[in-house]
Formats: sequence, structure tokens, C-alpha cells
Amino acid sequence: MVCMLQALLHNKNMTTLVMLTPIIFLPHEFLRLAVDLVHYSQGDGIRLCLQISRIALLTLACVVILLVEYRLKVTFLKSSLWTMLSAGAAKALRRLALQHDPESFPKRREETGWFLGAGGVIAIIWICSTQKDPHVFVDLKYAPPAVMLVNLVATTAALLLGRSMILPLDEDRLEVEVEAARCYHDSIVLMVVSGIANCSTAFSIRRSYTSWLQYCCFAVALICASLGPRRAIDYGQIHQPYSETTAYELVGSVSSTSLEDAEADPVQGNDRQAQQQGLESKNSEKHTWSFWGVVVVSLLWAGSVAFNLSAPEPERLPARIDQSYEPPSQLEIVLSMYKEPIEDVKDLLASLKSAHETRKASVTIYTKDEEADAVHIKLITGADSVIKLQNVGREGETYLYHITNRWDSLAKHTMYLQADVGFSKNFYKRLRNYFVPERTGFLHLGFFEPCSCEQCGDEFWWWDHAKLIPKYYAEIYNLTCEDVLLSYKGSFIASAARTRGLGKEFYHDLRQTLVDKNSWAHQPEFLQGRPDSMAAPDFGYTLERMWSMVFQCAEMDIAWKCPSSTSGWRLGGDISDCQCFDVE
Repeated sequence: MVCMLQALLHNKNMTTLVMLTPIIFLPHEFLRLAVDLVHYSQGDGIRLCLQISRIALLTLACVVILLVEYRLKVTFLKSSLWTMLSAGAAKALRRLALQHDPESFPKRREETGWFLGAGGVIAIIWICSTQKDPHVFVDLKYAPPAVMLVNLVATTAALLLGRSMILPLDEDRLEVEVEAARCYHDSIVLMVVSGIANCSTAFSIRRSYTSWLQYCCFAVALICASLGPRRAIDYGQIHQPYSETTAYELVGSVSSTSLEDAEADPVQGNDRQAQQQGLESKNSEKHTWSFWGVVVVSLLWAGSVAFNLSAPEPERLPARIDQSYEPPSQLEIVLSMYKEPIEDVKDLLASLKSAHETRKASVTIYTKDEEADAVHIKLITGADSVIKLQNVGREGETYLYHITNRWDSLAKHTMYLQADVGFSKNFYKRLRNYFVPERTGFLHLGFFEPCSCEQCGDEFWWWDHAKLIPKYYAEIYNLTCEDVLLSYKGSFIASAARTRGLGKEFYHDLRQTLVDKNSWAHQPEFLQGRPDSMAAPDFGYTLERMWSMVFQCAEMDIAWKCPSSTSGWRLGGDISDCQCFDVE
């Protein structure tokens, strides 16, 4: 349960999460294969080869769905894979236990009790561990009502049912024929859910793209899962709780001897004929529902394909560019430093100098450590310049200081980085795949999230209480803000032409907001009880999220198209996916 919640939290493409659910079948498939190999006989060679091929194809399809996904995060990989595999393992072990000791197997009501009990224990542990956290229940009023309603209904339904609504565990108690129908039912349900998820993302603020390859692999995975081997043991003797009888089982119970019994006992025969007619009516109704189910699935998938692969490209917002500026240099790295170990900074700069895109860049380090030795830092790191600043305004003030003081000597492109942000090989992958010196105007090097301007907040407990996002959006674009792109980590590349497009006064005012202790950003009316200091102003967290907007690159199609740093690239993607160009 916890892993599934984490998977939902860290997943950026709900369709991919649904498409990965066939992974649940893998543990049982491998367990069944292992049992068949142990009891191998000469006549089983062809069947085992087909079984191994089907399992390999199912595994390959799931792997491709995962690898083609362009918004992967390490946390999502860990939580989603663990969720699917653990659910599949539970399903496989449940079948094994049911096969070896069916009489002592708990009834469905008992299983539901265990499920609710486990969920209650997890909830109690969470409440106890977070009761002193001021962020747990604060700001719930900013959560979208529709999301809260869906979450409430889905959670309540799952708790009341005591089992999965998509892949129920209790299918193990069914007869072989009924299980075959259930496998078909599960496939239809998964197709419906994936179609709904895909269509819904087309109209949401967090839009996603699903490739043809993922569609095809999902279909292959469903076919492979539904063609799994049926159980060879007789489950007809297993006690079924609630004495459930399905239409499939009733049809089988009406044998050819029914007519003979009818002739021997006319009254009983009339009852059985009525029963048979009722079953035929139910079968007809079932086929009607199956027909409409196929129609619904076809429409959903046709709609999802149309929305994902044929959606019109949104127009880019107008940007003010200073095309007349002639930069004195091509690329400069600006590094904001405080008390980070000098050796770590040295290693970072060495890595940047070894990268093809930044090997010729000049380096300027701004340190806000009052005890730092600028000469020593320059000697150790090999930077071209080391400048000491007052410890005010976090890295945002550092960037604004550089812009305002180097206004007439800005490099063609400036890479802004924080010394305390870890840069993995994925950082260089983004740089290598997307930085185009001849065209790049603003390139995200961190991660980003879409946000609704009216209720703008994120998972890090930041909220735009003062409505600064729509205010600055209107000032920059001269448009009403609806949705906007938030940037994180304070890592990006900005061109001088795009930087100078807004005018020096704009950046000067932003910096004064941080460094002037009498500015509105340090007053109680704005803070509303939030901690604030000159070294770590509360407004600094808002500014960190505003950089994409400040440099006129807050287009929502970047949030939709740009791959995560873990994925690196999107199948069918373009170099414009993560950036804004000065020259098209």
C-alpha cells in the first residue's frame, strides 16, 4: 500500500503506471514454470518451450514499456516495481497455499479483515510518526476538490472491498472455465483503465505522451498474460466462501440428463426448463454487455491515441530578446558557493571542464562564506574569478548580482549552478542532448513542475500565498496567467539576449526585494508566520521556482514533453523539448 502511494506520488505519467500492471502476472508465471521444470517429462518439451517463450515475451513487453517512458524517476522505479512484484508474489503464494491446503484457507471475509487491519496499522504508524509535523494537514484547502474526491472514493472502495478492484486475488477459487472468463475480464478492465488514464492526461495540467511502442507492448503483455496456463488440479472441490455461483458455473451444471429428468418428473422438468431459459437470457445479456464493452474500449483507445499522437502543438509565449547585444565571450559558469567543501567544488569544475559543451567556459565563483579565502579557493579550484559577497538572499541574490553587475559584459550564455546541488551523469546527459549554442535561450538543468496560477503549490510544502506567480507573470508577459512552469534546483543556462530583454531595472528590483530588510518580502503581512532571515529569505524559495518565468520560458509544452534527467530523451522527441530558443 505504501509503495503504491509512493508510485502514484512520484509518477509523472499515469498511463505508464497502468500499463505496467501486467508485471503482477510475472511472479506466478515464473513460479509455475519452476514447478513444471521440476516435474518435467518427455512429452512436455513443446509445451514448456511455448510457455518460456510467452513468459519471455511478457517480460520483454513490460521492460520496453518502462524503458520507453520518458519521465522516469528513481523513486518511481523503486516504488512501482516493488509494488507490482510484491503484489504478484502475494498472488502466486496465495495460489500455492490454496493448492496445498484448501480446507484451512481463510474465507473472503477473513481476508478482508486482515487487509483492513494491515491498512489500519499503517495509518496509525503514519499518524504517530507525523503528528508533530506542522505540514501534514496544513494547506489542505489548496488541494483540488476533484482530486480529493477521487482519492476519497477510490480509497473507500478499496477498503470496503478488501481487495484490488482491477486484479482481484479471489479468482483462485474459481473453476478453470470461470477463470478463463475472468482473465478476459481483467484484460478488458486494464484496457479501459489505461484508456481513461490516457484520455484524462490530455486535458490535465500534467499532460503526458504515450508512444506507439508502448501501446503495442501493452497489447502484447495483455495477450501473453491472458494466455497463461490453466491449473491442472481440480478446484471444483475447493470450498468457495459465500457459496457464490456464477452464470458460467450454472451453465455447466445443466447437463444433458436434464431432459431425461424432465420426462420422469414433469414438475421438476418445468422448473429446470425455466432455469435454463433464465440462464440463456443471462447469457444473451452478458454478450450484449461484452459487445458494448468492446465498443467502449475501442473508443477510449482511439481517443487516447488521437489525443497523444495528434494533439496540436501549443503556441510559444512571446519573448523579448535583445538581438542587438554583442557578447564579449561565449560561455561563463557562475557558481554560487557557501561552505561547501572546496574539494567537492574542484571535482565539479573538473567534470564541467571535461565535458565537450563546457570545456572552454570561464568560471566565476561567488562565495558567501565570510571566513572563506578567495585566493585559496581560486588556486584550488582553478576558477577564473572568485568574488566574496554578503551572506544574504541565498543563490537567487547571487545570480541577480551577477546579472546587474555584469550587464554590459554578460557572456553569450551563462550557466547558473549551486555548489551544494549534486550533479550526476544525468546532468551532463541533459547538457549534451539539448544545449545548442547557436539557438538556446533558456535551458532547464534541474527539474520542473506545472502549476495552476490560481492555486500554485508543490509537494515540498511551498504555496504561493501572496499570488506572486500571477503578478510577475503579468509583468513579464503582459498576459493573464493560467498555468505556469516552476523550476527547481536553481540550475539553468540563460542567454544574454534573453536576459537583457526585460531590462536591467527588473532584475535590480528583484534583488532589492531580497537584500532590503524593509522590503515587503520581509514583512509579517507577506510571511504569515513563515520563517525568514536575510541569509535565507522566504521569498528566495519563490524566486527559485520563478526562474523559468523570469527568463520567459514558462511554456507548458516543456512540462509535457521534456524527459526527466533519469530518462534523458523522449522517443520521437526534439531538442526543443526542454528549452526555449532565441533563434528558431
